[in-house]
Amino acid sequence: MWKYGILGVLVAVWGGGCSTRLHHTQSVDSAVRPAGGQPSPPVAGGASVASKRMVSLSAENTHVTFIGSAGSTSHEGAFDRLSGQWELPTEDPKDSRLAVKIEIESLRTRIPLLTLHLKRGDFLDAKQFPIATFESTRIEPEPGTNGTTHRVSGAFTIHGGTQTVTFPARVVIGPDAAAFEATFPISQTAFGMAAGAEKAKDEVPVTVVVNARRQ
Repeated sequence: MWKYGILGVLVAVWGGGCSTRLHHTQSVDSAVRPAGGQPSPPVAGGASVASKRMVSLSAENTHVTFIGSAGSTSHEGAFDRLSGQWELPTEDPKDSRLAVKIEIESLRTRIPLLTLHLKRGDFLDAKQFPIATFESTRIEPEPGTNGTTHRVSGAFTIHGGTQTVTFPARVVIGPDAAAFEATFPISQTAFGMAAGAEKAKDEVPVTVVVNARRQ
């Protein structure tokens, strides 16, 4: 019987002060910058004729990661299977709409024991709740710190619960590419995972990075 909460199992296995990270993804700026040039600026009005008004999202262009912590120990996880769409009727981010579906069973970490634990019933329960989703409802201009450009609101569903989340994001849409990057905290207890919060920090930062081609 597993008795540890989110990533708390690593406290027993590794002790304090341990940290593991997965491969980092391409940044938003590099995704929309032509070779030797500057990032393509957003343009108010219609997208160019050759630009796709809807792009498909997959693990090839979209990355969802999280970091769980227990004491001084932290470990990163990711999801290898996901799908979705990003509607891009114009090159203005506020007109776009993002929807992502994540397969919980595809979760991975650098530690097999931890990976198995996080999929079990005392945490994400991949068998009973195999899918997590996010659907944006509003993307509004709001320049902020760390290069964020917009405030994003939407419905996030995981572990059978749905909550409205609002967070800052960097969103850049050009004729050739569209990019989205944001990190927002998820409360385990708010989504019915109180057992995990007993052994680790309740809030888990989730990062979503999208680098999609429009050609």
